[in-house]
Amino acid sequence: MSKPFLSSRNPSLLGLDDEIPFGIFQGFPVSEVLAVDPQYISWLIANTRLKFYESVHQELKYSKRRPVPQYCGVEYDSIIFDNVPF
Repeated sequence: MSKPFLSSRNPSLLGLDDEIPFGIFQGFPVSEVLAVDPQYISWLIANTRLKFYESVHQELKYSKRRPVPQYCGVEYDSIIFDNVPF
């Protein structure tokens, strides 16, 4: 029978400067992951045995209050595709 993910490891206590030990952001500091993808940290808290310092939880709350940037791109009608090399 397989064991649940991280069940054989001791829970770690991670701070803002500690590196994520696995996954898509393995080796990246928690602070950088919070800046790029705060939902990933929320997922780690909810679905793994990793523990985070209160400072991480505070940053996570702050990042959820930040406004999400809106796309302000260019209309496709204004792009000229004559010079595409394929």
